[in-house]
Amino acid sequence: DLEAEGARARKEIEKSLHQASQMEKQIANEEFRRRKPELAAEIQDKLGALRAKIAELEAHLRELEAA
Repeated sequence: DLEAEGARARKEIEKSLHQASQMEKQIANEEFRRRKPELAAEIQDKLGALRAKIAELEAHLRELEAA
């Protein structure tokens, strides 16, 4: 069912955007980056992967809406 798949994609996008926002707040904190540079770098890498996932989900949602 396309409608259910679209709802699932929108929910996943919303969840991923929230996670990305939390990660951005962490790495924007200079004190955090200074105290835990390795963890900040790891979060930065995960954020990049999460942004790619969001882009894929948004493209999938556009395809569903066009069908």
